[in-house]
Amino acid sequence: MKKLKTLQLAVLLCFVAWVPAAAGEESEAEVRALAAKIITESGVKGGLVVHAGCGDGRLTAALGESGPWLVHGLGRDGKLVAGAREHIESLGRYGRVSVEAWKGGSLPYADNLVNLIISRSPDDIDRAEAMRALVPEGILLVERSGRWERTVKPRPDDIDDWTHFLHGPDNNAVSRDRQVGPPRHIQWIGDPKFSRAHEQAASFSAAVTSGGRMFYIIDETPPVDIRLKARWSLVARDAFNGLLLWKRPMQNWVNQLRRFRSGPASLPFRLVAADDQVFVTFDFEGPVHVLDAASGKTLRVVKGSEKTKQIIYREGYLLLLSDDEVNQMEKIDAARRRGKFLKHHCHVLKVDVATGETVWKDDIDELVFPCMALKNNQLLLQTPTRVIALGQETGKEQWSADFKAELPVPGNKLKNDEMQWEAPTLVVSDEVVFSADFKKVLAYDAKSGKQLWSGSSANGYNAPADLFLIDGLVWMSNRGKRQGLDPRTGKVRKTIPNKGGYMHARCYRNKATERFLLLGIMGVQMVDFDKGEIWMNDWIRGTCQYGVMPANGLLYIPPDSCACNMKTKLNGLYALASTAKRQVGEGKALLEKGPAWQSLAKGAGEPADVAADWPTYRGNPARSGLVDSEVPAGLEPGWSTEVGGKLSSVSAAGGRIYVAAVERHTVCSLDAKTGKILWEYTAGGRIDTPPTIYRGGVYFGSADGWVYALREKDGELAWRFRGAPDDRRILVRGQLESAWPIHGSVLVRDGKVLFAAGRSSYLDGGLRLYRIDAATAEVISRTVVYSPDSNGKQPGERGRDVRGLLNDILLDDGKDVYIRHCKLDFEKGSQEGGGVHLFSPLGFLDDTWWHRAYWVLHSEFQSHWSGWWRVGNQVPSGRILSYDEKAIYGFARDRYSGGNTGQWRGGEKYQLYAYDRARPVPATPARVKKPAQPSVDRKGKPRKQPRKRKNPQLKALTYQWTSQVPLLATSLAVTKNAVFLAGPPDVFKAAGKTGQQALILEDAERALAAWRGSGGGVLYRARRSDGKKLSQVKLPSPPVFDGMAVSGGRIYLALKNGQVLQLREGR
Repeated sequence: MKKLKTLQLAVLLCFVAWVPAAAGEESEAEVRALAAKIITESGVKGGLVVHAGCGDGRLTAALGESGPWLVHGLGRDGKLVAGAREHIESLGRYGRVSVEAWKGGSLPYADNLVNLIISRSPDDIDRAEAMRALVPEGILLVERSGRWERTVKPRPDDIDDWTHFLHGPDNNAVSRDRQVGPPRHIQWIGDPKFSRAHEQAASFSAAVTSGGRMFYIIDETPPVDIRLKARWSLVARDAFNGLLLWKRPMQNWVNQLRRFRSGPASLPFRLVAADDQVFVTFDFEGPVHVLDAASGKTLRVVKGSEKTKQIIYREGYLLLLSDDEVNQMEKIDAARRRGKFLKHHCHVLKVDVATGETVWKDDIDELVFPCMALKNNQLLLQTPTRVIALGQETGKEQWSADFKAELPVPGNKLKNDEMQWEAPTLVVSDEVVFSADFKKVLAYDAKSGKQLWSGSSANGYNAPADLFLIDGLVWMSNRGKRQGLDPRTGKVRKTIPNKGGYMHARCYRNKATERFLLLGIMGVQMVDFDKGEIWMNDWIRGTCQYGVMPANGLLYIPPDSCACNMKTKLNGLYALASTAKRQVGEGKALLEKGPAWQSLAKGAGEPADVAADWPTYRGNPARSGLVDSEVPAGLEPGWSTEVGGKLSSVSAAGGRIYVAAVERHTVCSLDAKTGKILWEYTAGGRIDTPPTIYRGGVYFGSADGWVYALREKDGELAWRFRGAPDDRRILVRGQLESAWPIHGSVLVRDGKVLFAAGRSSYLDGGLRLYRIDAATAEVISRTVVYSPDSNGKQPGERGRDVRGLLNDILLDDGKDVYIRHCKLDFEKGSQEGGGVHLFSPLGFLDDTWWHRAYWVLHSEFQSHWSGWWRVGNQVPSGRILSYDEKAIYGFARDRYSGGNTGQWRGGEKYQLYAYDRARPVPATPARVKKPAQPSVDRKGKPRKQPRKRKNPQLKALTYQWTSQVPLLATSLAVTKNAVFLAGPPDVFKAAGKTGQQALILEDAERALAAWRGSGGGVLYRARRSDGKKLSQVKLPSPPVFDGMAVSGGRIYLALKNGQVLQLREGR
């Protein structure tokens, strides 16, 4: 504590030496100098900055001028806030820097979220509230009488880092974190949403956390097509709010087409973080780099560390395991198939980090598995034949004990391509060394190497055996139960029965904290060691081969590529908290009236011409993407307007076009004839979809948790209504959002605005469903969809789709209202299915084109490895659909290959189609045998086909027509006589039709560039009756996903380059 006070005093004196003019009187140069001084003297290297009492916004803007910062200003004066927004917008920084009205008192942030809080008025900040909102070791700076006071939030004793793959140098994958528990709240969300593939190499290789930062290695290529070349990156984020701090490209890492569940096992052992440094091998065969954790800059490259496959760090020294044969993966795989281990030449090095000098080196002429463990003065190694103890100081052998490693298959032979994940488990305590392979565990005395006892061991599902040292017991799995063993005798001291799912466990190593065992059973099953209580969390899932990470009081969930529980599972990189200091009650609805209140309250305005206009997302409440009007032939580009940044899709009504600048939190109204921007309105968070236009009002939701109603003619606020139960912000993909966001395109039905606030029915108290009066915002009904039972646990049901609900754009089919697969009851809440309607298990706004999901017009979608492809093979489906009561139009794959065929090997291709709805479709898609395997295997060789069986096979859908088109349709709209589709040109051309050749693109770089938009876009027009091509127009950029609207005989597109484009009849 004395050290902390000294630090505060030193910083205080530094600030006293330089005091600027009073707030509001500084010149622009002085403001920028003050911002730089604050950042420098705070000692914070990057993260979320809150400026309380932001005034005119000049200092707020200056704080976010450069660097890894997200800046949020809070102001009490509404006029000053409006002026601050205009100033920040004029600098082109809005979004990364934002300001908001604030009444003082409680800060609108989740616990442990903010890195730096600044206030030039002591009365603006409640100290206790600031300490709640700050991250551990976060900084509060308050100016008092020209002097800056600096307060540091202490780091709690009951949270822990996770510096190595298996927690620490001893390989005991047990965190000392006492705050990690059953997930109840979202702390932050990051990209990407999905791992790239289920049938190829895992896209997430490693993750560690130290000093309030999280580091991980990930393939950042979009999941649209596994054939695109991998782009591996080392990424650094703030561990408490997820803000991106820096990233660096990996070099020659792992081919993305390597077989699923085939490792190599060394990947997660190649990344370590500790003492403000990061240690990593950027190249699979390359040396170890030492990086500055704050900036990512290379401090040193360790000489002689080439081909390192495991890194251990402790107290200024590295222990490295290198392998001369690490790059001979095909030979290693071939030997594994024969039940053999290839001859290896391995080396163990101790390196002084400060000097880069090698302290000692030991050569071992056999395979050393990547499971080295370090405890006290002892370094433990494992080979296929023995366990070796070396002195950490000298590298000299202390003892060697026999251990014959066995592979986890009958006959010790691998008969498929899933290999190189099978490293043994080696864990060391002060007194005992434990080694477990896939059949047995042996315990050795740490000093002598004498065997103490032996027992049976079981590997996980395509994962090494579990072995955890917790509170004096050794925890292992044994035939349907978890047993706590005496470490010196192996005798059972405690037993906890397993609670299984409906299928195998996840394909990764389990982990633990001192309170909970974290098992990959269905999702993340949490077993309380003290009570034996089990918490099922099937709606979250660790990623293949890596799993999850418990640290910093949070549970980190990487992106996965699993099809189980697809309709309820969280997708993305998540940090989840178990508790929140500030509890949330429903409270009284919060309504704020604006200058245009009377204009809507009186019911002014005429209804939109639904036949000719496109007044909401996808044109109408049914989200059909179809209008009963015509567009003239011979379209050509009309006007284009630069809105800038990432755009939403568009809506159109009353001679105006509406679009949201998503990252700038702004709705724009444009003149439909000229493209001139008529007005703009900025909300408090992202707006993901265009507004809904209804009787003179412009209605939309925002990620800030509010619904807004504006006057159509001038954009003046009529009212705003908070659907979120509290003002609590989290970080989502680099910006602040409410824990209870509301989608932009709210549903307006019979004079009522319907919407859902929230993210998941399992988190933050669930989803809030509202119906409010469109004119006055009076609450008509409010209910909550909350999936956990009265004990806060997931319901005890088992199956491919656990009960639950994720938020999405609402759909009204004229009878019922739906959210994703679920029909809603606005009086009681609902989590059950409903009738036939349009939905996607991932939500309407998912634009990733992840291969295991698609849109359907049906009553259900089946999750699971054996189910995700079934529905699409039996009912009309696709990447995007439009429909009416007679027909369905879609852009889709012509088949969905099941099992482990994966992407493209089955010969599927994209097509445009029309489907006659008079044809019957199964009410519930049958669980029949999967389609026949392709006639060739992965290597292109003829495959022996099984004998025909009587079981029914899936029959191809009979379409009204199909057509091949020269683009990937990311937008689709249908008029009376035509089908319009727009997107990037399709340059994804494969070397072969099936098998391994189908996984090779002729020009992968060009394909990726086209998908990202650098090759321009295409607007394609087909005849509605037969799909024949009518015309084609080149676009300057592809549209954003679902970014097309039809209104007044014209086409309007929101483009990826930030423009809104009109296409009209040629002159």
